Amino acid sequence: MGGVALAAGLSSTAPAPLLAIAQVLPTAPALALLRSAATGDSGGAWSAAGLLLIWALGAVALTFAAVASRRTVRLRDAAPGHAAAVAR
Repeated sequence: MGGVALAAGLSSTAPAPLLAIAQVLPTAPALALLRSAATGDSGGAWSAAGLLLIWALGAVALTFAAVASRRTVRLRDAAPGHAAAVAR
């Protein structure tokens, strides 16, 4: 992700598909937030901060989902001797 953002940001001759990908990465609103803070544009800063918040919430949700999917343990795996007793 960082490589795409760096390549698109450093070169004005970057291909159009690369520039399109760079606009949907979280680095785009971060750069917009920095630019808005530097120029004093509070409306642009709040808009960029909102987009960054959406990215952060999405990342946290995906992290929780990944952890929850890996934490599921079957009873027979957790306590092999007790699974037979519960099944009766």
